[in-house]
Amino acid sequence: MNQMTKRLALRTLAFFAITVVSFSLMRPLTIESGHADVLKCMTAAAVLAWAEITIMWVRIALAPRLDEQKAAELALEHEDTRAAAVIYAVYAYKWTIRLGGVMRTLALLALCMLWVAMPALAQKLPGDAERLLPQLKTEIEQYWPELHPREFLPALIEQESLWKINAVLKTSRELGCGLGQFTQAKNADGSIRFDALTETKLLDPSLAGWSWKDCYAVQYQLRAV
Repeated sequence: MNQMTKRLALRTLAFFAITVVSFSLMRPLTIESGHADVLKCMTAAAVLAWAEITIMWVRIALAPRLDEQKAAELALEHEDTRAAAVIYAVYAYKWTIRLGGVMRTLALLALCMLWVAMPALAQKLPGDAERLLPQLKTEIEQYWPELHPREFLPALIEQESLWKINAVLKTSRELGCGLGQFTQAKNADGSIRFDALTETKLLDPSLAGWSWKDCYAVQYQLRAV
């Protein structure tokens, strides 16, 4: 058994022990804590790493038995470029194996890190967006099916209220209400300068029941937007 085979055998035994211990300890913890993605990452890492080890064993089994020392002696004795080429081929072969293992290991680590990081990178939708988006979709399909792009309205609501149902803008002369921040503004003498809610009600009979008393009503707010 040459040096490379010995190292690979030790690596195989060590990785087998690490795999067994890691899964024995981590599996109950990840299931109880609900972090199933960590277990998935560990499984993927184990599968890819074992595939790497298997490839290494197959390469060793199929590889020609090349002896660098004999090749070097031959090159020194005969000053033959062919012998030098044999030495180069031997070293190139072994470095190919080593570098191949390094690259696959780096790819494995990158994949594992990406798997774990993806949920953290995914931004949580603001406010009540996750709950209300399906309802907004229904309103669009019923009242404004020709709208394109449909992402416009969700983006508008996010800009106006961050998808907060009870969002309010209140100053001495203005009152903005709800998801769409429908605003009533007053003049200095207290008279109404404009009333977006009242004006929007006139656009569709289905909004007739909407008023400032229930300006936060979600169905009316989404439909009005």
